[in-house]
Amino acid sequence: GEIKQSSTNPILKSYKKMFHAHLKKRTTNGAEAAAALLHEMEDKYASGENDYRPDIYMFNTVMNAWQQCELSNTDKSISPSKKAEDLLDYVCKKREEGVECLGPNDLTFSICLHSWCKSSRRDAPKHAENILRRKIESSKENCDIVVSSMDWNSAIAKWREDPTLGPDRARKLFIEMNQRYIDSRDERSAPNVVTVNTLLDVYAKSKGEKSAEEAEAILNEIIRSYKSGEGVIVPNIISFRSC
Repeated sequence: GEIKQSSTNPILKSYKKMFHAHLKKRTTNGAEAAAALLHEMEDKYASGENDYRPDIYMFNTVMNAWQQCELSNTDKSISPSKKAEDLLDYVCKKREEGVECLGPNDLTFSICLHSWCKSSRRDAPKHAENILRRKIESSKENCDIVVSSMDWNSAIAKWREDPTLGPDRARKLFIEMNQRYIDSRDERSAPNVVTVNTLLDVYAKSKGEKSAEEAEAILNEIIRSYKSGEGVIVPNIISFRSC
């Protein structure tokens, strides 16, 4: 969705327009230009010009600029997702130092997570899961941060790209997701049929000798759980095709 800027400061409004102009480019050059603007604002604020103080919405915008160019990036020397994660690290550090206006919010983590889910780097699945776990920890301290079903599903789906480790890591995420839902009953993070189909697809992409029978066992357990009234997930035709 649109990244909103809450301030009525005319200087920040002007910078916001420039940020979004670079965001629309969907290129690493555009993201670099947006990052340069952000550093310019920080430098001016550090020198005493209070009207230039950037907030988390501006950092989210620059992170989003990096996410937007992940799929189109052809320069292997640049990792847009790592650039986005560096910004996440920065705002988390600033929050620890007491800079409340730079505290990461729900969107900050989601942008970084979904950027890694677009990345073609071999270690992208591990990075995506790591960001998910960081979001889980932050949600314990900030009730406005919600680890949504989409967040879980995205991290699980990314493990399709690792045919060796993927099935085990995806299955463990699914088990953890389900248990957290049982404990919280928060429908915003409830596992659904997309979760199940995503997990089964990870097994379908696997090179494991027993992947097919393990996937079938998972599906049978989902069916058994639903019929017994313990579970709420109803498999669909895609679920059966995956097996």
